[in-house]
Amino acid sequence: MWRESRCLEKVIGWNYKSGLSYRDCKKAPADIYKRCYAVRSYDSGLLQINSSWKTLTARVCGSKFGNLAPLLTSECNLKVAKALLDDGGLGHWSATSGSNS
Repeated sequence: MWRESRCLEKVIGWNYKSGLSYRDCKKAPADIYKRCYAVRSYDSGLLQINSSWKTLTARVCGSKFGNLAPLLTSECNLKVAKALLDDGGLGHWSATSGSNS
């Protein structure tokens, strides 16, 4: 958890498309920044759960499909992380692993 988020519950990590970076996005609140053309995906919360896990997040946290805001709470983030760990292990957190919704 320390390595992923420095134990900060509300942290978001941005993943950019190849050849692009934060320099290609205007500074804006996260809900607007998520729509920047340079952003490929983003990671949320304590254990940096990728934004591709919409279905799993909805199922595990009881949230509406596509609403990833619950990942910024420790309860939901840890539940989703446990589900991922139980189904694939630490590979979900490797730089080369692909995510599924």
